[in-house]
Amino acid sequence: MLFRFLITIGSMLGFVTGGLDLLERFGVPVNQWLSGLPDIISGLFFRFGFFVDETAVAVFGAPEPEMTVRSQSVESGEIDGLSAASPMMSGSPDQSLWISGAFTLIMLFILLVAMRRTGR
Repeated sequence: MLFRFLITIGSMLGFVTGGLDLLERFGVPVNQWLSGLPDIISGLFFRFGFFVDETAVAVFGAPEPEMTVRSQSVESGEIDGLSAASPMMSGSPDQSLWISGAFTLIMLFILLVAMRRTGR
């Protein structure tokens, strides 16, 4: 009984965190929603997002720069810099999206199985 409860709570937490990460990767301002919550809850979301990005880099390699931007400032002249053309946290956008989506689907599947078994 305790084991089922822990599995249900863990998979529910993973599903919500993964879902919020997917929303963030599609450009929804999740950070503004989480700013009013305690630091332990918002910190969990941030750690999950960085874990997904690190996993994507470890599995698929470092991303190539998206584009080169030339900044023309009066003080510093012309400076070349790299800019990512994505609103996501960091890492390769497509691979991070796939990893986050796969994790969310796995957590949803575990949650559905755990809830079905507790209904008996």
